[in-house]
Amino acid sequence: SSNLTTALAGRIPGMIAFQRGAEPGNDNANFFIRGVTTFGYKNDPLILIDNMEVTTTELARLQPDDIASFSVMKDATSTALYGARGANGVILITTKQGATGKAKIAFRVENSISSSTQDIELADPITFMKQANEAVLTRNPLGQVLYSDEKIANTAAGVNPIIYPANDWRALVFKDYTANQRYNLNVSGGGEVADYYVSGSLNKDNGLLKVDPRNNFNNNIDLTSYSLRSNVNINLTKTTQMMVRLSGNFDEYTGPRDGGAEMYRKVMRSNPVLFPQYYPLDEQHQFVKHIMFGNSDVNGRSYINPYADLVSGYKDSSRSLMLAQLELKQDLSFFTQGLNFQMMANTNRTSFFDVSRAYNPYYYNLIGYNPETNTYSIDGM
Repeated sequence: SSNLTTALAGRIPGMIAFQRGAEPGNDNANFFIRGVTTFGYKNDPLILIDNMEVTTTELARLQPDDIASFSVMKDATSTALYGARGANGVILITTKQGATGKAKIAFRVENSISSSTQDIELADPITFMKQANEAVLTRNPLGQVLYSDEKIANTAAGVNPIIYPANDWRALVFKDYTANQRYNLNVSGGGEVADYYVSGSLNKDNGLLKVDPRNNFNNNIDLTSYSLRSNVNINLTKTTQMMVRLSGNFDEYTGPRDGGAEMYRKVMRSNPVLFPQYYPLDEQHQFVKHIMFGNSDVNGRSYINPYADLVSGYKDSSRSLMLAQLELKQDLSFFTQGLNFQMMANTNRTSFFDVSRAYNPYYYNLIGYNPETNTYSIDGM
């Protein structure tokens, strides 16, 4: 993952870190340095990047290639300098600076594959129907079962997947794996008057959701992140130094309207044997351009079709964060040995844009079936 917070767990002694989700763009890890002191308020530690306080989101987008040092302060003596803000621990990060000498160029390309860490085992369609019937008879031995022996037998035999559907909703909605890319370029150097460090990164993280080729949009999770950083140190005089630090993070996100976690919940709650994910084109509907989704049983009752909810729309969002920092250092050793004066000012700007687009799915219902010819007819709802 391109998220720095997810790499902290298990790497720093005394730090407790956990993720509530791994969806790109919403995968920040929560972490505690001095334990959980309260459950009613925030337990986030104080995070300082080049002495500038930032949030977990800014830490998540920090590129590992830009880090010069990373330290964690846990004990009360070390954090006393920061007062109440350091009660939950302090994370100190220093980014890389330039150095006197010829320009150095570094370029890194990284490719990775992501997959779900653990899948919940779901009952197959045949077991689902048998267990549903058993539940009815357990409550009332004279009750009417939900699924006939004929339906169970024909579904198991694969007689007609449209009439006797056996959907694996998880396989229809989710892919097994996805590919991600990372690119980083940085240049550093300097002379007697100034030194510099400039870097740029591009990260592409993709989700595990499937896309219907008949749509002209991408409903899968696609997070493209751009990061820029410039650290310039200028020697104004022999005793005066000025540091100018500029950085920016820009995220472009595309994904499902409800989010990947909600899609997984719909998959787990959807009935696998009532209707197909969609009906294929037949002679009556051969000129239909839209997807003919299914969502009803033989009695016309409507249910959730997770595939239709997935591919009938998408969400676009963009986020940008720009930080600027100016620092001045004045050596006052001519006045008192070891004395110096330091002044720092910083500012930040954040913007966010979010829009969702969707169409109303076209649902169809099975209205007739001839078992002798194994043919059926459907109609729009």
